[in-house]
Amino acid sequence: MGEERLAGRYRLLSEIARGGMATVWRSTDEVLNRTVAAKVLHEKYASDPTFRQRFHLEAVAAARLSHPNIVAIFDTGEEAGVPFIVMEYLPGGTLRDLLNSGDIDPIQAAGIGADVCSALQYAHDAGIIHRDVKPANILFSEGGLTKVADFGIAKAAFGPSDLTDTGAILGTVRYLSPEQVQGLDPDGRADLYSLGVVLYEAVTGKTPFTGETDLVMASARVSASPPSPRDVRPGVPRALDQAIMRAMAPKREQRFPDASAFAIALRAIAGDRDEGPPHNVSVARATQIGKIAPPLKTSFLRTEATWLVPTVVIIAVAAALVAGVVRFMDRGSPRAQEAVARLAISSAKTYDPPPGDGSENDDDSEKAIDGDRTTQWKTSSYRDEQMGGLKEGVGIWIDLGEPKELDKLKVVSIAGGWEGSLRYSDDAETWSVEGSSGVVSEVHEFEASSDHRYWMIWITKLVSTPGHGTGSRPFTVAISEMEAFGKAP
Repeated sequence: MGEERLAGRYRLLSEIARGGMATVWRSTDEVLNRTVAAKVLHEKYASDPTFRQRFHLEAVAAARLSHPNIVAIFDTGEEAGVPFIVMEYLPGGTLRDLLNSGDIDPIQAAGIGADVCSALQYAHDAGIIHRDVKPANILFSEGGLTKVADFGIAKAAFGPSDLTDTGAILGTVRYLSPEQVQGLDPDGRADLYSLGVVLYEAVTGKTPFTGETDLVMASARVSASPPSPRDVRPGVPRALDQAIMRAMAPKREQRFPDASAFAIALRAIAGDRDEGPPHNVSVARATQIGKIAPPLKTSFLRTEATWLVPTVVIIAVAAALVAGVVRFMDRGSPRAQEAVARLAISSAKTYDPPPGDGSENDDDSEKAIDGDRTTQWKTSSYRDEQMGGLKEGVGIWIDLGEPKELDKLKVVSIAGGWEGSLRYSDDAETWSVEGSSGVVSEVHEFEASSDHRYWMIWITKLVSTPGHGTGSRPFTVAISEMEAFGKAP
């Protein structure tokens, strides 16, 4: 079949994967001269006219999804009566490949899960429930970007009685939500449950429910709760343990309200890092395509102790000497001995001067300082990043209660890439126009060094934020937390 062509243009080169539902081929698009992946449905489904019609409708719907964390669908059709879809080719392998090589770091798993949540929220906003979130449907690009495949395709395969069928359906029952097992109509929270199961397996090396058959495991989740990830692997961070168990709550109203809320929890666990995602999978990718050998289980400390220990001692001594010199040189500085601590914030308000209406979701402003990263204040939604040309900017300001020397204002937002600056005031009416500014990452620190009571983040450029904007107005800025740091009282 390696020389076969689909639609006269997609030449099948080599088999990438084979499942109960389809076979995926690395292929060449001879019209655009690029490598693609072609998923060819098995004969069982190709001979079912009802399924073929459902498959076509769902594939077309999924093809409309355009998101960095979703595998792009390029084409769909039939060849000799056999349905196929053509999508982007991802050489980095799947999460299934990564898990087969061993447990992965919990922080890495949280980062991957957060990216999957971004994809899920975008699809849910478009009215598409995945229904089959599993490690084999989580893929990686060559650069390590996480992408989710098969959106909408599962809906074509799942019918009201498909749980007793054979093939692809039974092969993924272990990741289904309780409501899917019971034959109820799922919503987006079913995908969150499935992702919870995936992350459980990722951090423990085991699926949460065991049984002699997939159906026994599926039934168990309706009436029982599994041991927590920390019970299986004590090194799992407590916050990740709690997030996974919440996603896997048997009743959907007990889970996260949506994928965006789950993503916030996972990104907080993955770490407040500006240097890039903590879930780089380049090693897994290279292992998958045969460029390097899989990592050995041997302890690094055990094998490298002969040179590592002396080196660490030398570095520690050098660091101590440098620290002593710095302390000596800094001893006369007024701020040398001042401790920087978190400052109390008494309130938060929005700032929307004319031509704005003075509001911009002011009722939610306190959510930006409530200490809960699952709640957010956000701007209104606009059609473009420049607020539709309606205004120059919008702000949210905090009150420190009295003038205090601010060292930095930390801002945690749902998505980075927006632009803003730090401004200050002594009366909350007249604001400075200077301050640190620029493109803002998801976790960003605005630097300051002066005494003022009121401090504002003035937002001048928005960012497309899936799950927080609207279909025609996707641009907004959502801030989940603001933290002030300065001279300790």
